[in-house]
This record gives sequence, C-alpha cells and structure tokens, in this order.
Amino acid sequence: MAFLGTVGTEDWEDNIRPEDWTAKLFREYPNGGMFNEGAIPLTGFSAIMGNAQVADDPKFHWWQKALAAQSTDITAGEVYFDAAWSTTYASAYATNNAAQGTLIYLKVPLAFAQECAIGYKLTLMDTDDNRATMSTLIEDIGLNGANSALVLRLLQADTATASYGIATCDRAIIMGSSFSEGVALPVPMHYDPTEYYNYTGIHKNAVGQTGTALATKQRTESDYDEDIREQGELHAIGIEWDAMFGSRYKWTNSTTGFEQRSSMGAINYIRTYSPAANFTDYRRSSLGTGKSWVQGGAEWLNDFLIEFAVWGPEEVVVLSGNLVISAASALAEYLGWNPIQPHAVDFGNRVNTWETPMGILHFKPAALFMRETALKRAALIFHPKNMAKRFLEGRDTTFMEDVDFDEDRGGQGKVDAKREGWRSEVGYMYTNPRQWAFLDGFGVNRNT
Repeated sequence: MAFLGTVGTEDWEDNIRPEDWTAKLFREYPNGGMFNEGAIPLTGFSAIMGNAQVADDPKFHWWQKALAAQSTDITAGEVYFDAAWSTTYASAYATNNAAQGTLIYLKVPLAFAQECAIGYKLTLMDTDDNRATMSTLIEDIGLNGANSALVLRLLQADTATASYGIATCDRAIIMGSSFSEGVALPVPMHYDPTEYYNYTGIHKNAVGQTGTALATKQRTESDYDEDIREQGELHAIGIEWDAMFGSRYKWTNSTTGFEQRSSMGAINYIRTYSPAANFTDYRRSSLGTGKSWVQGGAEWLNDFLIEFAVWGPEEVVVLSGNLVISAASALAEYLGWNPIQPHAVDFGNRVNTWETPMGILHFKPAALFMRETALKRAALIFHPKNMAKRFLEGRDTTFMEDVDFDEDRGGQGKVDAKREGWRSEVGYMYTNPRQWAFLDGFGVNRNT
C-alpha cells in the first residue's frame, strides 16, 4: 500500500516488526520461589525426610515399643476386705483405718494384672487428693478376665479419715519391688512391641511431544525442556502432598490386573496411631465456644502442649499455614509467654521460634499450606528424627528417557512422538506416634 507523508511504526503492515521477545520464562511461586535464595521450599516436608532407606519389598514393616506404663485406672470402691469379695473395704473400714500389714483385695483389669508379679510394690493414689497415697506390696495375683485381682499387703496404715484413703483411690502404679532374703528371682516379664507397616506407591509424571513439535523453533526457552523441568517439579510436589496426606491402601487395578498401592502419609498416621488429642481442630473444641481466639485458643493450645510434652521431644518443627504464626503470636502475648522470634536451627533455614513452658516450637510456613484455603490455619507438628523415606532398590526418583525415540524413525512403536517422564516408587516410615500432631483452626474467633 502506498501513501504520502512521514511513516510511523503504526503504519507498517502487521507482523513486519520482529518486536522484542524475552526468551526467559518468569515463574511465580508461593512466598517467592522454589529455588531462589530465601524462598520457602515447596517440598519442605519431604526435603526434611533426609533419612532414606532401601526397602526389600513394596510392603515394609517396622516395630515400635513404648515405655511400659505399669499403671492403671481402678474403680474407687472396688477394693475388698476378703478374698470372696463379699465385703468391700469401705464397709469393713468405714473411716479408712486399716492397720499396717493388713491384706486387701483389689480388682484390676486383666492386662494390668499380667504386668504384675509377686513382690512388686503397688502404690494406690487418689487423683483428686494426694493425702490418700498408699504403698502396698503384691502378695498374690488372680488372673480371671474382667474379675482379675491382686492381693495386697499395706506397707503403711491407712489414713483413718473417711473422706480420703484407700477406699477413694482410683489409680494404681507399680513402683519398685521388695523381696526377702534368700528368695529366687520373680516370674520373668516380657512386653511385645507393636508392629507398623506401610506400602511403597508408584508416582509418575510424563511429558510428550510429536516430532514436529520438537523440531519447531519457539520464542521462549525450549518448550520440551520446560515441560521436563515443570513435570519434575510437580512430581516432587505430588510426593510432598502424598507424604503428608496419603492413605495406606492396596488393591488390584481392574485395567492392568496388577497390584496398585498407596502409601500412608503423616496426617493419616496421626489419625490412626496418635492419641485423639493430637488430631484436633479448635473450631470443633468445646473450649472455644463463645470465646475470642486468645481466650479459647489459649486454653486449647495450652491443654494440648501439656499432654504433648509428656512424650514429645523438647524441640519440634511446626509446618504451618500463613494464618498460624500470627494467631500463635497473639496467644504468646495473651499468656505472657516469650514472644515468637526469628531463629536458625540445624534442620532448616530460618524459622520463627516460640519457647513455651512446655517445649520449643520452630514455626516454618509451608508454602503449599499457605496457598490452599483449607490449610491456612493448619499446623503439622513433628521432629525430623521420626520420619524416613523408603524406596525399592533402583526405584527412587528417576527420569525415564524414551530410549526408542529417533528423530528420523519416531519413538515407541515407531510413533512420531517422544514420551518421557519422572517415576518414583517410595513409601514413608513414621515412628513415635505420640510425638506427632496435626492442629487446625488457629486464629478463629468463636464469640460472634
């Protein structure tokens, strides 16, 4: 087309200008990046799982043995004066006035009776009144299911007070032993460990392009190379999610006829094996009814930490959503505890540390939690020593190349396309279930 006058850039025909195209792709991630310095790793949980062990079978087992409790709840009033259980202790000694050396008969659960041996000392306690604490000696044991009993000799006189004493005791604890001179060893004692198991699961992410697409020049970085990088990243993120939320299950695939497996992640490990209090949501707790977050949340978290500290390590990692740390900071101020402060620890980058009276919590925002609406108020509490990745020999994360592809002859089955991908066969091993917890509902006000 011809025209008179000075030519401007808008006068040129479409597509005649090459324009300027930046070949580099700019990638956006939660909290700044996956690899950039200072970024929170998207795969922080599985990255902490640095203890990798080869498994010999897709179903792997391990054993756990907790410290023997050697204690039990007893029913106040189920202490008897005679072996026939015809007269209760409370009837025979209305003012708890049995003398030192008196024999009494205590009904106990069978499982506890099997922990006892003649010669063990048994301390009886009232959980509401420590003045009732009584030391006794086991003289005989009767194993009879729900009606099992211990014959006890009082090593001290009862309180001689009607309101507290042996008749009000509701707890029994083995505390040492006492044997006379010249006797043999007592009956041997053995405690079985608890078996745990999990499966390896096969994870795959694939890339593929036709031969024509591979030969076509693009303005950006190599599209195929970007697919490999991106699918490798998503493969790792998938394993990250699975390590936390996966469910243990094995079935036969109806299409292939082969076995298919899914591995149990940390959350379901907690739900299956940890105490019920270790899987809790403030939004469901009766402690928060009609209260603000700092009022109800303080009592909720304090109650949890008190019990968690019985078995939990002194320091734990808290992978959390972005609303958790601000809510926890409000509780620290309300409770008058130490404030949450930046800190560096061995098993991570910089964290925010809260030194509570019950232990040290190292908060690390989890990028995937921060992005997901349902997890912004959630926190996974654990210690890295209690986790390990298990994989079959040669089945850890691998990039599977299309070795049959040839630019001139095509790929698998001489199809004019290339297909490759990432494959991992991994499972997860978690130990010490009482040292794991998953808490949710941080920062919710329930007084509106």
